[in-house]
Amino acid sequence: MTIKQQGGVFGRNPTFNDVEVDGDVTFKDGAKALFGDGGDLQIYHSGSSSTIYDAGTGGLSIGSNLLAIKNSAFTKNGAVFNENADARFFYDGVFKAATTASGFSVTGNVALTDGGGIDFSATAGTGTSELFDDYEEGDHEVAVTAGTSGTITVGASSSVLAYTKIGRQVTLMGRILIGSVASPVGALKISLPFVIGNMTEFGGYVYDMGYFYGNGTGVSDGTSYYTCAFSGTEGQSTISVFAISRAGVFDTTAADWVGANSELYVNLTYFTS
Repeated sequence: MTIKQQGGVFGRNPTFNDVEVDGDVTFKDGAKALFGDGGDLQIYHSGSSSTIYDAGTGGLSIGSNLLAIKNSAFTKNGAVFNENADARFFYDGVFKAATTASGFSVTGNVALTDGGGIDFSATAGTGTSELFDDYEEGDHEVAVTAGTSGTITVGASSSVLAYTKIGRQVTLMGRILIGSVASPVGALKISLPFVIGNMTEFGGYVYDMGYFYGNGTGVSDGTSYYTCAFSGTEGQSTISVFAISRAGVFDTTAADWVGANSELYVNLTYFTS
């Protein structure tokens, strides 16, 4: 391998293997690049600490904070950095992403390391955390139980609630149809996809409103639709359903309000750890 500068031979590698540089390789605007032993790419800009990029087959993995890359030109594992103030990543011939002076756009997915996230600590704020480290969508196979005794069986075709988790905030919604009951007594409980988090003082306590169709032996005003309250405390993996009679009386032991074909409509938000 031969490196030329202004038409002259700057250096030569007679074995045509790796080229080792003792010191930094400097590009325009003070941008520098160092290729580590593990095949990752460490990028420096204006004396900032290193940032590692791993152009894996599934996308672009960012090991730590993303620094600006501009006015540089070099290649590594098919990644091409242009001189026109942006960088375009290719891996095995597949376009991955582009960075510009005004932002960072991705074609495909950006994979963060376990425990990593997007850090907003540079913005103004007084919160205990400004790290966005989780997002998840999924289905929760729900269980409905009686707090003291007896059983409540959920219908096979109406047992799934949808949830979205954004950071620590969980939103859960859907309709539950009760298939059968066997002498349920005590609190009426619905399982949650994540445990209710322990927050400062009582910050994790959950209280939300909903409604249900009650036709069990414990209904106070006859078979009908009733308002209910969802209530949960920190560390619990279930939410309790309090029935509210037409007279406005809370029944915290509402397991006997449900029977076969009762319906529970869930739409609530809570915090997990």
